[in-house]
Amino acid sequence: MRQPRRTSTAAKTRVSAATVDPVDANAVLLGALSEREFQAHVLAVAKRNGWHWFHDQATNAPRRCPGCGAVRRGPRNAAGLPDLLLVRGERLIWAELKAQDGTTTPEQREWIARLRAAGETVHVWRPADWPVIEKELARE
Repeated sequence: MRQPRRTSTAAKTRVSAATVDPVDANAVLLGALSEREFQAHVLAVAKRNGWHWFHDQATNAPRRCPGCGAVRRGPRNAAGLPDLLLVRGERLIWAELKAQDGTTTPEQREWIARLRAAGETVHVWRPADWPVIEKELARE
């Protein structure tokens, strides 16, 4: 028999691009934001400006099977791949999002270097970069 699914506090307070008012984002971004909250703000502005986006929600962290309780440890995505892929018209942007005091991992730095070497536009964005982010996502 399947066990009832437990909902974490984090899941109950999840912030999504649909729930963020980008007009108020500047005031919010002056405070401390988690990467998840920051991502929701970035995606709200991207959506407002007509960007299509992809975020791989898979994680490399171990996960417990809700049915049997077994812990599964297989990697589900490439370690270090940037958080967002944004596409609009002929423009493509890879974005690694970090909390204000977050740092990139060696795997992330390797992906960023390889993507840039291939001619891709790659950004590492933090909340303090908000004016630059808005300008970049509004640019044609």
